[in-house]
Amino acid sequence: MVSHVYSVGTQPISLAVGARYYPKRPEGGPNWGARFVATFLFPQ
Repeated sequence: MVSHVYSVGTQPISLAVGARYYPKRPEGGPNWGARFVATFLFPQ
């Protein structure tokens, strides 16, 4: 995973992306997967 905090106007947002390889998987299962995450931050 790689992530970074960005500001859109005054709203901070953490954006992350990552990839995963599945060496052991069920018959017909995926070889790899991807994950995208957006987290809105509300600091006090």
